[in-house]
Amino acid sequence: MNVCVATNVLESVVKPGKRKLNLVPMEPRNSAKPGRLSTSFELGGYTADIIVDQKTEPPIHHWIIQRAGSPEILFWGQEYTYEQAESAAQVWMRSLADRERRFA
Repeated sequence: MNVCVATNVLESVVKPGKRKLNLVPMEPRNSAKPGRLSTSFELGGYTADIIVDQKTEPPIHHWIIQRAGSPEILFWGQEYTYEQAESAAQVWMRSLADRERRFA
């Protein structure tokens, strides 16, 4: 599913408001381990949630990027392993943080 299309579909279901949208409770960085059903971590002012769908074979690892404290989903994707999902999320978070520094 295209990220733009997925975001438009999600926007029709989730209406941003004044409240912060946390898909997964924040956990300490050292608890973000493979095998967990969900985890969150922060990098450069952005939050990543990784959620594992174990109903599929193989399990699908969804990753979602938001600015810390914001309900807006900036990027999301799916990977086959936790490591791939964590790596993809970190790449996007670093890219966003780098771009923010360049334009600051």
